[in-house]
Amino acid sequence: MKEKMFQEASLIDCHPGLTNRIVYGAIEYARKFGFEPQKDFSMSQFILDAPSEADLSFEIEFGKDGKPLYISGPDDDSDYVIKKLIESVGEGNFDYLVTL
Repeated sequence: MKEKMFQEASLIDCHPGLTNRIVYGAIEYARKFGFEPQKDFSMSQFILDAPSEADLSFEIEFGKDGKPLYISGPDDDSDYVIKKLIESVGEGNFDYLVTL
């Protein structure tokens, strides 16, 4: 898996507190719109510590321009995600990019 990651993207060093804030902040943000973490997160969540006050020092903005932004992945059910966003924030209140 690590070899595949290096082939597909370049990795950068990241402070563990920032990593924690990105992962748990994204989960919290997604839950506002009715999304839950992928089922594999129940096992991988133990790689990071539980969120702490120290992690809050990292200011992260989720979405884009104050709205949710969805960029589809190769295994996503894009129709489901877009329908869920329409239900939670209304049509026109989010941006998306779906790859074919």
